[in-house]
Amino acid sequence: ELHGSIIGTPPATWSRGLLEKLGVPAEKLSPEQYLEAYTEVIDGLYSTLQPMRGAVELVERLHALGVHMAIATSSPREHFEKKMAHHQRLVSLMRVVVTGDDPAVKRGKPAPDIFLEA
Repeated sequence: ELHGSIIGTPPATWSRGLLEKLGVPAEKLSPEQYLEAYTEVIDGLYSTLQPMRGAVELVERLHALGVHMAIATSSPREHFEKKMAHHQRLVSLMRVVVTGDDPAVKRGKPAPDIFLEA
């Protein structure tokens, strides 16, 4: 339930919401401090992330069939590029990538802005 309430929202929003829901006072850990620590840890994990079984084959097949695909992620561009640096094959098959910090994305989840832009 907690994960579902924050997934897809901008980092400033989900970090604040997460800490509030967990009852962590801002004077103990601010959303900015949390995001800094989170980013440091997650950056070290990106190289170990693997696509879901069958995902690459599915995307390659859809591409071969001429299906236009896009990635729409609430992650900032910098984080997306770090995350996907080890999965360039998947990224190369996308027609467009839209990240949460794209100026065209005015509103995060639950608004459809990012998907409409993609």
